[in-house]
Amino acid sequence: DIDDIYFAGLSSVGPDISLNAHTTPETTEEAFSGSDARSWQAALTEELQSLVDNDVYEIVLIPPGVKPITSKIVM
Repeated sequence: DIDDIYFAGLSSVGPDISLNAHTTPETTEEAFSGSDARSWQAALTEELQSLVDNDVYEIVLIPPGVKPITSKIVM
């Protein structure tokens, strides 16, 4: 769920965003509701596409009786 994605340690996203000029949002809600929302959305889309392109994960069926662990993307 995109609401469960948190941003941490991001020094910059592109030429229009700098930590010197802006406060770095701590949640996707903050990032996507601020003045730099389009840049954050573009950065997230690029990052997620990179995960797909690099075969970072595999979608599998959960066997009956198995409780999967949860995870979050930290950027």
